[in-house]
Amino acid sequence: MKQLLLLNLNLDPGELPGCQRIAAAMTALGATVEIAHHAQWPDARGVDGLLLGPQGTPFAAYPDSFLPELRAWTDRSRAPLLAICGGMQALALAHGGQLGTVDGGPQAQGSDYGDRPRISGPISVTRTGPLPADWRGPASEELHQVWKNPQSFWQSHAEQVTQVPAGWRVLAQSAATPIEAYVAAGRPWLGCQFHPERGWLAGEKGCPTGKLLLQAWLENLGGPATA
Repeated sequence: MKQLLLLNLNLDPGELPGCQRIAAAMTALGATVEIAHHAQWPDARGVDGLLLGPQGTPFAAYPDSFLPELRAWTDRSRAPLLAICGGMQALALAHGGQLGTVDGGPQAQGSDYGDRPRISGPISVTRTGPLPADWRGPASEELHQVWKNPQSFWQSHAEQVTQVPAGWRVLAQSAATPIEAYVAAGRPWLGCQFHPERGWLAGEKGCPTGKLLLQAWLENLGGPATA
């Protein structure tokens, strides 16, 4: 059974619904998940995989130390990492990427997103690059075949990555989000703006490829998934 550590990126450690939804999805796929708040910067040794969860507060409202500390924590972590929604944004920001709003504006400032436009619901996502070259297994092969055509993934975001760090590879895009997924250069890190944990679990329908993506990631935790 795969042991996963999910880092809660919310400012409030009690804000857990997004992380709990990811944990429920991973548990349904046979993994065990521990949730820890980012302020603890928990020891990531001994786990099979790391998860960066979503957040509900603009990163501009976080302490100045947050991004450097996130960069240091991810740099010293050796396990494969899957960053989802806000986690994908934070990972990119921490390593030199850029963020903007979904309406084309600059990165949000202040303590909330207010009435800014939001992308929400099932969105068709096109894979624009190959899956990690070293991914192997039944789910990986099926994902490769299925995602040759656009697939629906659940979305919920007011901001998105506008530029990936140098050397990182864009994996997917949609009409409104040019960077839906990326693979980090030389690192076992995968980021996705969409929510692969949503749209298939507990009676939800419409986004079954999210489940397949998580299965492919889990079956490859024994080795790196680099660009």
